[in-house]
Amino acid sequence: MLNLIKKIILGLIALICVVWIINPAVVQAVVVGCTISSFDRNLSQGMTGDDVKCLQIILNSSDDTKLSTSEAGSSGNETTYFGRLTMVAVIKFQEKYMDEILIPLGLTGGTGFVGSATRAKLNSFLAGATPVTPISPVTPISPVTPITPITPITPITPAPINTYITSGPAEGEVINDTNQVVFEFRGELLSKETGEKITFETKVEGLDKDWQKTSYQKRTINFPSGPKEYTFLVRAKTQDLIDSTPAQRTFKINTSPYFGKIKISDIKINAPALITLKTYLDKGEKINITGWKIKAKRGGFVIPAGIEKYDPYYNPPPTENILVKKDDKIYLSGASNPLGRGRNFRLNECMGYLTYYHNFPITISKDCPKPKESEISSLSLCCQEYILKLRKCEIPNYSQTYRIICDSKCTSWLSENLNYGPCFYKHYRDEDFLESVWHIYMDTDFISQERDILYLQDQNGLVVDSKEYGTCK
Repeated sequence: MLNLIKKIILGLIALICVVWIINPAVVQAVVVGCTISSFDRNLSQGMTGDDVKCLQIILNSSDDTKLSTSEAGSSGNETTYFGRLTMVAVIKFQEKYMDEILIPLGLTGGTGFVGSATRAKLNSFLAGATPVTPISPVTPISPVTPITPITPITPITPAPINTYITSGPAEGEVINDTNQVVFEFRGELLSKETGEKITFETKVEGLDKDWQKTSYQKRTINFPSGPKEYTFLVRAKTQDLIDSTPAQRTFKINTSPYFGKIKISDIKINAPALITLKTYLDKGEKINITGWKIKAKRGGFVIPAGIEKYDPYYNPPPTENILVKKDDKIYLSGASNPLGRGRNFRLNECMGYLTYYHNFPITISKDCPKPKESEISSLSLCCQEYILKLRKCEIPNYSQTYRIICDSKCTSWLSENLNYGPCFYKHYRDEDFLESVWHIYMDTDFISQERDILYLQDQNGLVVDSKEYGTCK
């Protein structure tokens, strides 16, 4: 009996050797380090398993697709965890083999999701690997106890419906210049004969409380102001099916907390350049813009302190922060300041008088308070008539008017009331004395006529707004 068993074992070894010689491809092909024979399930970020480790090994076999050279998952450091770096490498792999993976699905960019098309390409790597070296014949051994047959593993059924993100921020992308993000996506049914309509549900972690239903393959999202990380998820569904592994992208909105509250409304490129900012604030809300920066390719300017109420007789270097409020306008001129370097100011109702002494590059309206009849009733009728005919903010010039020259009471009243100083001290406490306009003189002209983007940044360097200007030459 023992001899019979030995003969059977030797016969089986000989048969295996003959089969390998005739058709060596039947021997299981492997990739060094892989413990799986094929990729039998879809893979996405957050999953674990030996197939994830095999995926990383294949990705690391090419310089075009390999993971970072220093972190977990890199060549020689493969793990069983599907993380962000693995997703980025999968995207590179899909785009490298675009003709086989993406184009048949109607995609123009990698998704980072290992679906049926990507698995088919990965399996071709396993099937095309170097065959295992045949085992040399061995000396017959004594019979051993038969091994109990292993219960076959039930194959993992591919997901009946899959979801792909086709357009939008890449995984880990930082968005610095807008709070509006657009995602496009699509769904795929395993059995296309059903003819069922695919709809979608989307959700932004950190923004949405629940899934948002949509029949469209696109969602435009306006995020709140301020730096924050978000994860966008989308899942395809039909009446009977829903994707249990939603497609997802994690990204960061890195704009200023003031984004959308102050905007660049206009840029005039003719020297001296003039930049206009407008505020979009709530009633009672104020923002300090001192320390903000306006910059373009050729240079920039840091907004300094300013003067809320310009005193004609006391003007030390400005130390007040420029506080803007609802419906304010801020003009930034490339010219030098007519009132002196750094003396940026909020416009008031008396400043029209200063246009007689200074040439302001930024227009100043002439809307000074006119004298009331009760204020001039004690003056002569000729003097009253002369005063009432004067335009707003007009400084009287009566050198050729004999009847006024001879009226000392009249000339004294004119000099004591119709000028910036008297007007300022008479009205600076009025509720409507200040206007909703700031004049800031940069004394530098970095705005060119070439095509460029102007950025407005807050004190921390985060983008508040941006605007394209100029022409392409």
